[in-house]
Amino acid sequence: MTRVAIAVLVLCFAGSIWLGVDWSSPTARQLIDAGGNFGPKLLEGEWWRLVTGALLHAGPIHLLFNVAALYSA
Repeated sequence: MTRVAIAVLVLCFAGSIWLGVDWSSPTARQLIDAGGNFGPKLLEGEWWRLVTGALLHAGPIHLLFNVAALYSA
């Protein structure tokens, strides 16, 4: 199950790049446009941001550390 979760994280990172998010240093606007959690949009009914925001990563280092933490847990 851990490997599946890691694969999902990597695929979501690739998907965010495909959506136009800068792979090395994304801006807040890029992450919000890709589905990041943002209070005002959440209050407007975009509840799916609770899930997609947890799958977005702000660069390869962020992804690497989260994958390492997930794997070690």
